[in-house]
Amino acid sequence: MKRLLHVEDEPLLITTLRLLLAPDWETVPCGTVAEARSALDDGGLAAIVCDLRLPDGSAEDVYQAALAGRPELAERFVVTTGGATSDSAARFLATPGLHTLPKPFDVDELTALLRRLTER
Repeated sequence: MKRLLHVEDEPLLITTLRLLLAPDWETVPCGTVAEARSALDDGGLAAIVCDLRLPDGSAEDVYQAALAGRPELAERFVVTTGGATSDSAARFLATPGLHTLPKPFDVDELTALLRRLTER
């Protein structure tokens, strides 16, 4: 079973994704950038799915932490978003190689993307 860091501040979305991805994925839920930074120390993570906006920062903060400490995860980083609400968010979403899924997203689309990213 692969492990997925899921960074999302909506508890219902965390639970829903955990249930939809089981039994193929074990999700490691985090609700803040700070929690995600701590979870990045886990060497068993295969991918990251992160909401664009978080209570204490943004997906860009988590992405930069992944680049610094676990650069291989930057290639397997998926941002979920309802849309860029600022120029800085739009610039981040345009990062080459960054994967994005608009909310609401189809779980089959997410699982197919995760499969492609982790079976390389």
